[in-house]
Amino acid sequence: MEQVFLTFQSGMSEILQEQKSSLYNYHVKRATNEPPIKKEKKRKEKECVTMANTPKPAGPVPKKLSVVHCIITIALMILVGMIPPVAPLTPYGMKVLGILVGIIYGMSTVDVFWTAICAILGLGLANGAIGGVVVSALGSPLVWGIIMSMVVVYCMQAEGVTDLFANWIISRKVLQGRPWLMSFAMLVGIAIIAMINPIAAMLIFWNIVYAACDRAGLAHNSPWAQSMIFGSCFAAGSGVLCLPVMNNGLVVSNLYIGMMKEPLDPIKFVATMPPLVLVCIVLYILIARFILRIDVSALKALEGSFADKAPQKMNTRQKIVTIFSVGMIVILLLGSALPASLPITGFIKNLDLFGLAAIVLLLFAVIRVDGAPIVNLQEGASKGVIWPMVFMTALVVPLGSALTSENAGITALITNFLTPILEGKPAWVLVAIVVVVGVILTNLAQNLVIVSLLLPIIIAMSSVMDINIPAVTILLALGTHFAFVLPSACPAAGMMFSNPNLKPTFAYKAGLICLVICTAFTLTVGYFWVNLIW
Repeated sequence: MEQVFLTFQSGMSEILQEQKSSLYNYHVKRATNEPPIKKEKKRKEKECVTMANTPKPAGPVPKKLSVVHCIITIALMILVGMIPPVAPLTPYGMKVLGILVGIIYGMSTVDVFWTAICAILGLGLANGAIGGVVVSALGSPLVWGIIMSMVVVYCMQAEGVTDLFANWIISRKVLQGRPWLMSFAMLVGIAIIAMINPIAAMLIFWNIVYAACDRAGLAHNSPWAQSMIFGSCFAAGSGVLCLPVMNNGLVVSNLYIGMMKEPLDPIKFVATMPPLVLVCIVLYILIARFILRIDVSALKALEGSFADKAPQKMNTRQKIVTIFSVGMIVILLLGSALPASLPITGFIKNLDLFGLAAIVLLLFAVIRVDGAPIVNLQEGASKGVIWPMVFMTALVVPLGSALTSENAGITALITNFLTPILEGKPAWVLVAIVVVVGVILTNLAQNLVIVSLLLPIIIAMSSVMDINIPAVTILLALGTHFAFVLPSACPAAGMMFSNPNLKPTFAYKAGLICLVICTAFTLTVGYFWVNLIW
């Protein structure tokens, strides 16, 4: 997990730093005819208080892979798979379970990238067709769509669009003199930017939090600052789910398609997931105010002047990047919302994320503003693509297919085991069990792996219980993204725990309280809401 966090943090820090220095002058400040030296001088004179006087989060020194943990990971994949299966589980199913056990252990103790490669190789050896598994993993449109979208996201960050949006949010007059409303707005901003990149969202708003502390006379490790550092992980971890065409929301949607052979309705997805995430953020603000009793009195006199006012007006390059990026997302959503009989609907679905992102990048490469292209494709590919996330996504595709394969017998085993236990009980009982197990496991291993592990249980039991599978998929996805109690939970959690201004005791206390309250909300109000929409 640390390797993923380090890859994310170092990459995002580099982008944020570059856009404030050389790239800022090269790409952004070309609107006038002043010489570059003068522009750079003016830029330094107007340097944002938010980014100045604030130390960048320092990442820990990368650790070498533990040989012992690597050996244990491989041993689990092999040895568990050699255990004699119990019918209806097949030898192939036992090998798949062995690989799954190795994945959970390896991603918690070794590294996501290394473990994902091992698992893809293992799945290929298990079914005797490595080429087929590699094609289903790395050759899927989902994986290539994510790679292309990462380069588009890089363009947004390199041009300072995310910084501009963050500073616009906190400079609203309605937030002045209302510390809790300002805190809520910050977390909502993090969730929105997390749809693009969760780590960049956290880094940007940490600096804004520190700037607010400096202006209010608070220490960077004050209770309010710690509550916002933790809250940033909470909001970013949930925000990545809000859109079915981006980040983890896209992976969950494709995982569902792979298992159910039918798509999740994107309009219903957007009608259920973002409201649930928004209410969870509200719950966290209430927890911070009434349970953790965070003192925000020093922030009441704070004005929006600590925000960077200079970049709140978009330049030509930022407008182009924003219009094309937002347009790409809107078109993707329209492809599933428009009637299937329309020719344009089939065209959009055929393009999918890969096609649309590829068109956007090709245009960015040829559109020149002030003598420079929006993006250099080689630079964007080398700096924007986060390979651990790519391979994590690539693994989920063949893993989900293997877990639900009739040749494995895993779903039949689950059905035979749970049917006598849950017979005559309402579907909510099964949903509650699965979601609670998911909430616990997600703090020990990768959330997408946990979704791919638990979703087959819901699907298997739908044959004997009245289960609304799309609705439960939304709840399961949300619950498995409450990953903030342990550093191993997700890259954002690893980054949060590495922040020297956050005391681990605060994170554990806030995390456990949030886990209980948000899980209860998910299984009550959330359960009613998703079944109402779906």
